[in-house]
Amino acid sequence: MKYLVAFRHKPIHIEILCDLFWRDMDQKYARINLQSTIYMLRSIVGKDKIVFHDNTYCFDPKNEIVVDADEFEKFIQMALNSKDLSERKTLLEKALDLYKGDFMAENLYEDWTLQFREHYRDLFVKGLLELGKIYLEEGHPHNVIELSKSALIQDPLNEEAVLLLIKAYIKNNNLSDAVKVYKEFSAILEKELQIKPSKELTQLYGQIVSGNLDNKWLIVVEGTDSLINKNDLLNDLKKAVRDTDEIVFLCENKVGIFLKGIPKAAAKNIYGRITNILDKCSVQTRISFREAR
Repeated sequence: MKYLVAFRHKPIHIEILCDLFWRDMDQKYARINLQSTIYMLRSIVGKDKIVFHDNTYCFDPKNEIVVDADEFEKFIQMALNSKDLSERKTLLEKALDLYKGDFMAENLYEDWTLQFREHYRDLFVKGLLELGKIYLEEGHPHNVIELSKSALIQDPLNEEAVLLLIKAYIKNNNLSDAVKVYKEFSAILEKELQIKPSKELTQLYGQIVSGNLDNKWLIVVEGTDSLINKNDLLNDLKKAVRDTDEIVFLCENKVGIFLKGIPKAAAKNIYGRITNILDKCSVQTRISFREAR
């Protein structure tokens, strides 16, 4: 059945079918092969699913058979058109779960399969990267790393996948692997295409090696009651942060400290210094640390 999936819903002349599937065979024997194939398919899906008329065959004319390739493409397109992030994520996950590998992988050297194979593979890579972006936004770098690597297996020169993978490593505070990915990809581009990575990717690499990543972190200090002596607290907090960091009183009992452009380890050190300062204060407080949106 899969031999006719790509041509479903529309009549195809028997000579075209013979030429597609048995191009190098004598027309007489090609027709015999076609008749045998049709007989086998009808025994599987039913006689009414393959209709013969005026020297043409039409597979599934009433669109009654569910084909995973069609479902896969439908879910991808619905996801790309969806404005709802949750729905988009669900559709992408459904689509990717349907993809089981290259279309007609056992017939790699038949010309008619090539365009379909590339089409579905491109959609698969697109789905991987779109889902990876959602996971990155949700703060799941391990999932992003897995999806990005899967995309690069399909398309080793896909710079969008490399960029997503490096961002995931940064989120995971794994800067050494981020640098390694950039260098390996840069070498591949130079060898295969004699070009350099894009400006965006190169700038991100530069931020990594210079320690000037555009990471944003938020430390929140919350008092059980109103934070009194705000000036004293402000002066104490300033001792623990940098001049470029921002301290904002969010309400009477809550202070936010915004840290920008530093790795997670450095932000954690500042968090530790603030914790030590607050431990010496008479006011009882709670402190939390997270990545800022």
